[in-house]
Amino acid sequence: MTVYLLLSLGLGGAGAFLCLRRPSRVKRAAYFLLAFFALTLVSGLRVSVGYDYDTYAAFFEDIHAQGLLAFLGENPRMEPGLFVLMAPIARFTQNPQWMFLAMAALCSGLLLLFVWRYVPPKYAWVSIYAFVGLTFFYGTMNLMRQSVAGLIALFCYPFVRDRRWAPYFALVLAAALFHRSALILIPFYWIANIPVGRASLCAYAAVGTALYFGITPLLRVVTRYVYTNYDPASSILMQPGSATYVIVPALLLGFTLLLQRPLLAADRRNAVFVHAGALTLLCYVLMTRHFLVERLALYFFLPVIWLLPHALEVMEAPLARAKRALQASRDPLKSPAYPAQKGTRPAISRAGRRLRDARINYGLTLAFVLALCLAYQLFAGQVGFHGVFPYRSVFSKVKTVQMQPVAWNNMENTTRKAGPVVLWKPGENFVYFQPQTRDGPPQF
Repeated sequence: MTVYLLLSLGLGGAGAFLCLRRPSRVKRAAYFLLAFFALTLVSGLRVSVGYDYDTYAAFFEDIHAQGLLAFLGENPRMEPGLFVLMAPIARFTQNPQWMFLAMAALCSGLLLLFVWRYVPPKYAWVSIYAFVGLTFFYGTMNLMRQSVAGLIALFCYPFVRDRRWAPYFALVLAAALFHRSALILIPFYWIANIPVGRASLCAYAAVGTALYFGITPLLRVVTRYVYTNYDPASSILMQPGSATYVIVPALLLGFTLLLQRPLLAADRRNAVFVHAGALTLLCYVLMTRHFLVERLALYFFLPVIWLLPHALEVMEAPLARAKRALQASRDPLKSPAYPAQKGTRPAISRAGRRLRDARINYGLTLAFVLALCLAYQLFAGQVGFHGVFPYRSVFSKVKTVQMQPVAWNNMENTTRKAGPVVLWKPGENFVYFQPQTRDGPPQF
């Protein structure tokens, strides 16, 4: 946990120092370079960290031994995207550690490219801090295919805001090459363009209620034909999840609705954040029926790293206006934009109160963002999100753990080769493995 806290707090603190105080393009570039190396090295140098670590290592070794085409021929149902990227590395080495390092660089690069292009420069650090704090970074060390798909799909949101359907659907299809669950974003193009209001929120509530009570029979029908290993009656991953996980998506949706008016006043296209937040909450509510539905939430939850900087920028605008108004009330002759201000005590007093209120609102918004991300990160450490705790690297001198597949409740291991099986006890959100220790990490 210490490594992850140092990563999030270090990147958050360095970003606040470089981006908030006298920002410049050089400082911004230096911060992005620091973030790239920090995120890549922490993720890429891990050893036996993440439930799917050994599974992907085995895939890489198979590609090295038999070639990409033979591997895909044996696994026709698996999306080829990530394995196509593995193949050039597998031609030169059998050591999967190089593959993990390359995939970490890919995820970090996609994240930072999005932040550089679309996030307000002053608040780029908030996006990176939230990416770690809200556990998306942990997902890149476990659900590698879906994490890459989610980061590619993140680039869809600027296009859906602008109603540019061609690049939007092209990116959705590109993301589906890594994980076909990204296809859930196809209907989102039309959903995101629905006006936000009471009617749309009531519609979400009605659809959510119907799905909550009808999702089990619906999944029984679907899994007869596709994803047959996810039958609700037998699959471990279809066990119900804890309602605790609904808290953060609910708080973030409430935060978005609270700032809905200034967000929409700044840009009507920001309605996409409300829709994404509502669908995230919907997925997490359905997760309390079947945990696997939580996987779909990634595509709607990840844009929160774009929402939070926008929210801070929106709350900073009244602060800047209040400062200008106070200056005008004190010296109206130098501020022709405020001719009604006569420099009287009541005018100065009103401007001072507006400035105080704006500072309080901005401070509360910033405190909420920072505290929520930190609290969620600490919670993730307590419950062991994605099997990334404790952190072990190629430099670790302690014994590392090799995850081995184990059957539970008469369930057979359906994971290919040495992949770990998630052992899910009803009513809990912990995963259990039968560890087999070995001395020292693999050679890097």
